Amino acid sequence: MTEPLNLVVALPAEAKPIVAHYQLKRMQPEYGFPVYRRGVLSLVVSGVGKANSAAATAHLHAVNHFQKDEVWLNVGIAGHAHRSIGDVLLAHQIVDHASGQCWYPPLVMTQDIDTRKLLTLDRPSDGYPEEAMVDMEASGFIATAQRFASSELVHCLKVISDHSQQSVESLNAKRVQALMAVLPESIDGLHQQLGGLVKELAGLRLPEDRVQRYLQLGRFTVSQHHQLEGLLRRWLTLAPASDLWRAEFAGLSAAKPLLQAIRNYVDTLPIQLRP
Repeated sequence: MTEPLNLVVALPAEAKPIVAHYQLKRMQPEYGFPVYRRGVLSLVVSGVGKANSAAATAHLHAVNHFQKDEVWLNVGIAGHAHRSIGDVLLAHQIVDHASGQCWYPPLVMTQDIDTRKLLTLDRPSDGYPEEAMVDMEASGFIATAQRFASSELVHCLKVISDHSQQSVESLNAKRVQALMAVLPESIDGLHQQLGGLVKELAGLRLPEDRVQRYLQLGRFTVSQHHQLEGLLRRWLTLAPASDLWRAEFAGLSAAKPLLQAIRNYVDTLPIQLRP
């Protein structure tokens, strides 16, 4: 591993086999969330729920001194109506059940891994929507991590732990640890491919006059400035000949709607898979 990798997990039982596999060490002193690290790999244990996941993701970003365009993975267990327990799945869509908000992580890697929709619930449920995984953290994670990195670098990787024939109530820490032990191989594969994209994004030189043109449209926080640069780098990657500007952006005078408009446009650009 050469490019930084940030892992966000909910439960200590989910973290334990990953910490052991990568020989991570717990950081001291501790401020709010347990953080483990070795070399370029960092892991934070958030606790259950999307609010905790969002806060822990922001905490890890701060602990890592506000680095941008690193690889971020939310890894853990999830339920599914009929997928076999132990199946490893990547989310191609994350939906927050309470708000209906959706995220579509661009799948720019060629690793052979199955994908499914992932629905984040506010509380445990016995129901399993058809063809969707269920968890309680992903929407909080992705909404936060995409503030710090290009959306191609932010993903949710889950191992199926329960289904309609074997409910979540049957889980215990020992079983969760056994399920999570299969994930490092998939984590390594994703990190290797996404790490190449990190280098590509870092090597792109954004036209400073274009960045300044956007910044003059409204007041940007430091985080929003980073988001802007990340979106423009993604745009430049997908469309190298573009001048990084569209006429409809000129009428937007606030950072949040402007960023959303740029994101919406960049999401329409075709994604080129990297070998």
